[in-house]
Amino acid sequence: MNIPEIVKIADDLIFSHTGQHLDYLQEAIIKGTLEYKNYTKIAEEINCSESHLKNTGAELWQVLSDALGEHITKNNFRHILNKALFFSGKDYATVNNNINLCSERDSTKVQQQTEIEREDDIVKTPQNNESKQPISDLSYAPEILNFSGHSSELSIFKQWILDNNIRLITLYGLSEIGKSTFISYLITQIKDNFDYIIWRNLSEVHHFDKLTYDLRQYFGKFQQQTFPKILDYFINYRCLLILDDFQNLFKTNELAGEFLPEYQDYSKFFQEVVTLSHQSCLIIISWEKPRHLSSLERNNHHLKTFHLKGFAGNNTEILQENDLQDEDKWSELIELYQGHPSWLNIIVEIINDLFNGSVANFLNYNQELFLGDIELILERHLSRLSLSEKKVIYWLANNDNYLDIFTISSKLELSNIEFLKIVQSLERRCLIEKVTNNGDKVFQLNSVFKQFLKGFININ
Repeated sequence: MNIPEIVKIADDLIFSHTGQHLDYLQEAIIKGTLEYKNYTKIAEEINCSESHLKNTGAELWQVLSDALGEHITKNNFRHILNKALFFSGKDYATVNNNINLCSERDSTKVQQQTEIEREDDIVKTPQNNESKQPISDLSYAPEILNFSGHSSELSIFKQWILDNNIRLITLYGLSEIGKSTFISYLITQIKDNFDYIIWRNLSEVHHFDKLTYDLRQYFGKFQQQTFPKILDYFINYRCLLILDDFQNLFKTNELAGEFLPEYQDYSKFFQEVVTLSHQSCLIIISWEKPRHLSSLERNNHHLKTFHLKGFAGNNTEILQENDLQDEDKWSELIELYQGHPSWLNIIVEIINDLFNGSVANFLNYNQELFLGDIELILERHLSRLSLSEKKVIYWLANNDNYLDIFTISSKLELSNIEFLKIVQSLERRCLIEKVTNNGDKVFQLNSVFKQFLKGFININ
């Protein structure tokens, strides 16, 4: 799409509707929008306050909406103009709430084509263009039975996606901690900003060419024009693509986040998603942080990674729903199990079954952390570790001290370089985390995982 041409079209529309041409600020907003710049960046470039620019933008989109008979925002402006440019010319006609541009000699052809497309739209588009809802396939997304907490994380993600045009986000964290539910709820907050929202689980689709074929087939249900690459759809429409259970593409029994040989095409895809200009967003959900993305993240501001942890200590919905007793002990129980919803659900069931719902009696029963069926969840994490990682975490489980990277036990028989790689890998797996001890930055093993290892290998 030629930017000067689009500016001219917008100017003609504004003039026909108001009798006035685009002013300097309006033209800057349109050009910046077509170049995928947010209001902050546009304001910096033209030395204008961001608040004033946003107010001008809101007025501009409203005038264009009135002129075209279709709701226009900064996020969908480019998409609507893409739909509009069937031909280059000067005659404007609104059909089915879509603007068509055509020269006089092609007007009959466009009218005939439009009649055909009317019938196709009724069959191919579920919303029949009357609803502004996105076309979505969320069959693999989890059902949101209830959602609480993580309000600050939601705000961060909204800002990244809607304001900062982040193109690739990796959400990683321990299994069953609520990553998929978090993204599923996020979608309910931002869905109106996208043309397509598609969720795929990589326990079902692995090879990149198979994923590409699957997505092209899906887009083909709603678009007459097909593209050879996923990125073409990212460029021509505003898409939100979620790839869940991404850890299935990584090697096991080696350091974290390394692609299996047959899935290396995803690495190239990530590079393109981050570096090519578009307004779409890819979200990866994984147990582990992909190793390949670390270098990309350092060199490109369109990429973010986020480690999702358990919810805050004052979030007590799980305990309230199960009518547990001793409310003054609830925060202690939540902190003990790190606000991990699946872990807490397992423990709540034990408290109800064996302790008649008394949190105090459960906490007083045993000085050691009780795990029960949590061990089944943690076994899956342990099975993915390399031999060298197991060596380090067994040693950590047998020691109550923090892990200082400058002090390596001679029992580990590892070089400094090997040790640093292992620490980095365990951090990417969310099994150790950086903490402050007496002013120093040190690492510690996840306390629940540590208790699991003690029971698993009988270390005491």
